Amino acid sequence: MMLAKYRRELEQAPVWAVQKACNDFSRGYIGKPGFPPSVAEIIQVVDEMLEQPREEFWRLTKILSADVAPIPPTQEERDRSAARVAGLISELRTSLELSKLEDAKRREDALARTKANNEVLNNREWKAAGVFDPPKISKALADHLGLKLNQTGEEAA
Repeated sequence: MMLAKYRRELEQAPVWAVQKACNDFSRGYIGKPGFPPSVAEIIQVVDEMLEQPREEFWRLTKILSADVAPIPPTQEERDRSAARVAGLISELRTSLELSKLEDAKRREDALARTKANNEVLNNREWKAAGVFDPPKISKALADHLGLKLNQTGEEAA
């Protein structure tokens, strides 16, 4: 019964603190020698042991949860950042210019391929119509304009 009371009253206390308090009582460092300590005496000793760790816990909690004012960058840090940003901008400009040149080259190449393909198709149309030296216009455009061409590609009279 007595042990159950001790257990019930001390179950919230850290085990290490209860063990130290009991050891101090059994060695006679605290309490009345020859008499077992009461629950109240053990709780008092445990609370005294926990006072410093609790204060430290709350102090650290306050420190860790405090709002921290940002430290403004030094002029040297600003200068380094500005130099890095300027370098990035320069790289992006160079990259963009190269990209524009590559796009222009691709468009130019695509246009040249389209012209070559159109010329091949145009020649095939004219050869199919019996004109072996075709003009630079398509057969469809010549027909639309009402042009009559002979086998050399000249306008027929």
